[in-house]
Amino acid sequence: MTTIAADYQAKADKLCQTVDDLMTRENWEVVEDKNGVLIERMNSSNYDGYMFKMTFTTDMSMNDFMLVTQPRVLGGEREKWDTEMKKVSMVEEVTENLKIIRQETNKFGVGLVSPREFVVMAYKKTIPESNTLVHVMESVEHNECSEKEDIIRATRYPTGMHMSVVDNGFSFFLF
Repeated sequence: MTTIAADYQAKADKLCQTVDDLMTRENWEVVEDKNGVLIERMNSSNYDGYMFKMTFTTDMSMNDFMLVTQPRVLGGEREKWDTEMKKVSMVEEVTENLKIIRQETNKFGVGLVSPREFVVMAYKKTIPESNTLVHVMESVEHNECSEKEDIIRATRYPTGMHMSVVDNGFSFFLF
């Protein structure tokens, strides 16, 4: 593994640890608890505002859920339904579970919101002991991704999904 790849891996591992830490924090404020979906928030340490946590249980399999939520370059079909996604491309496959991708969005809101571009590290980690899948994403710099003049380079703050198998499907935590 190259030094740069090792840096990405270290960043991904740290982000997974952050997800685990957030799962156990007790200072989340309940925003809504309705129809089996619990939405909570807390002040973000990354920006001036809140980060949100959504927890629910679904009878959908983890594989089906990932198929719906992930772009093709990560094995999913998100482009089929997400009209904001213009293009998603693989920049580098660092390891089987750690990839650098470039996402471009369409302009929307009658052109009021300009197209955006994200260069993102996507990492998927399976924890066999607890039958859990952790999937995290965060913006990164990459030497093959110079900024384009006709699109705004945006930042994806750390985001993650923590999914655990339960009796009738899986429990899902998103931040």
